[in-house]
Amino acid sequence: MDSTEHSGHTLTFTARLKTVYKQLSNSRVVKNRETDDDALQHFGRLCNECLPCNEAEIEVKNLIKNLYKCNPTSFLSCIIDDPYVVLLIDARNMVIHFGIQNVVYIRWDQTTNSYCVEKNIRSPTASARFYRGRGSRSMQWSSPRYTGRNRFDTQLIDMDDIDDDRIKNE
Repeated sequence: MDSTEHSGHTLTFTARLKTVYKQLSNSRVVKNRETDDDALQHFGRLCNECLPCNEAEIEVKNLIKNLYKCNPTSFLSCIIDDPYVVLLIDARNMVIHFGIQNVVYIRWDQTTNSYCVEKNIRSPTASARFYRGRGSRSMQWSSPRYTGRNRFDTQLIDMDDIDDDRIKNE
């Protein structure tokens, strides 16, 4: 696999992804849910470091995205041992994976071909909650549903069925 220059060191694509994943996991945005300008810029810079730099890396990213699209739920449960792979899917999955969907919004800027990280100003109730069932082996979208006698049940929702425009307007 091709290697690229990263902070003065030559790393393979997977090594770079693992390093960026660890840095994102330990960032102030993820650890402390901080959204000051410095924290957001640092988080955005890290997100952009995981972007493919050459044809071989683009092919790997496309392969991962295609595998994900075939069966999102099964794919996410398969990458438990290699969670850095989530960096290759899309911004929505990154935010959900790190549990910061009510903290930041990551958008793709077509003009600069890079991620832009902004503070999420939407109401927390307007977003679907993310939940891990059966320990940490499965990841699914869920929505609480009142079942009576002060109990809530979880209704699973297919991620493709979520209307993003409806959520934004709520």
